[in-house]
Amino acid sequence: MTIQKMRVASDYSRIELELALENGKVWNTVVRTLYPDSYFRVKLPKNGTIAGVRGTIFDIDLTNDVIRSSDHAVVLSDMF
Repeated sequence: MTIQKMRVASDYSRIELELALENGKVWNTVVRTLYPDSYFRVKLPKNGTIAGVRGTIFDIDLTNDVIRSSDHAVVLSDMF
């Protein structure tokens, strides 16, 4: 896993975190912030797919091609 972007505004009004997962698996707990411009994204190696979430627990297992979320939707897109 490689951190591609990590930025936090001094007043925490915007939190941006982007990771790249080349292989293996990752488990995350992402807390929803009060500010709509904040995000957490994971770039996957196949076709440059991006998995983005806000306020949920989710895991990505590339070995078994699985993405799971416990409470909320995981949004997939092809743009980072």
